Amino acid sequence: MRSVLVISSFLLSYSSSISQSLRQHQWEDRVILIFANSENNERLQEQLQLLQVNEAELKDRDLVTYQVFDQKAFGPDGDSIKMKWADQLRSRYNKDENPFFFILIGKDGGVKLRSDQVVGMEKLFALIDGMPMRRAEMRKKDGK
Repeated sequence: MRSVLVISSFLLSYSSSISQSLRQHQWEDRVILIFANSENNERLQEQLQLLQVNEAELKDRDLVTYQVFDQKAFGPDGDSIKMKWADQLRSRYNKDENPFFFILIGKDGGVKLRSDQVVGMEKLFALIDGMPMRRAEMRKKDGK
């Protein structure tokens, strides 16, 4: 019985650790998580190039990006993040350990898109722009 309590306690703290780290973005930002086996992954490089070219549109849609690799990880500001947290993200969102994996998390904290292929910006922006919260943001920005 005691081992069940210890395991349950561990799982709750593990899950809350991930939630706490992403919770800072909830209702403020949409989060892109990009998992790759290395920084040299071809799909990763292609995805990062698309994101960089569309930086203004990403900012307009309140998107922040985390990059998680086998040996290191980076947050939206480009700073390294702790591997413990990166490993938790990987085990929660990239359970199959795909060599490349793209996740979009909405402002509500829910996963909106999962892909093991490079995600085109038209597809990404159409998905986001179709979300009720984004439509409200656009109306507010237009003064309607």
